[in-house]
Amino acid sequence: MNAGGNDSGVCTDTELRQKINRRERIEISRPEGKIKEVLTKYYKETEGWRKSIIDWAREMVPETISDPDGKDVEVSRTSIRNIISHGKGPLKILTIPHLPFMLKNGVLFYAEAAEDKQGRPEKYYNYAYPVHFDGRDWAVSITVKEDYNGKRFYDDEFVQEIKSTDGLPNGTGPSTRGNLTHPSVTSILQKILAVNLFGYALPLDNKGGQR
Repeated sequence: MNAGGNDSGVCTDTELRQKINRRERIEISRPEGKIKEVLTKYYKETEGWRKSIIDWAREMVPETISDPDGKDVEVSRTSIRNIISHGKGPLKILTIPHLPFMLKNGVLFYAEAAEDKQGRPEKYYNYAYPVHFDGRDWAVSITVKEDYNGKRFYDDEFVQEIKSTDGLPNGTGPSTRGNLTHPSVTSILQKILAVNLFGYALPLDNKGGQR
């Protein structure tokens, strides 16, 4: 369900889009220094590239960070490994040092309940935060998983271009978490950001609605 902020606890897509756009965008710099070397290994997939990124990320991000509710979220080496295994490109890597700030100040745009393989309850919370990189605006989606004990983990991340001149995918179709099948989080965020089939963010009028 879409989540976020009115008295019922549910926001419309327009309200969520406005909340995301009101966040001050983080300017992501071009890679320099150690991360440039790490990214070179990443692009070429030379031996040990995953370990290099994970080791660098561990220096950048503490093992425990906070979500907007002030609850602890564990960031493990496994979490980071999973993130760099999904998709390719520098932005996913370059946003890692900003993870504590993006999560703490992110907009909860989708939450869901599921069950793990043993049938125990678990929840997923999806937050978005805007960044600017290489002349373009992006939304970083951060997924936090809550297990049956109430412990929260950094689970996944992807980046969604808000404005594009070369098109966007139309989402990845249904996906499964635990025993729950649902629309992809990618397509949910695209819909909230009002990204049309050609990949352009639809302009907003001064009331926050689509023109």
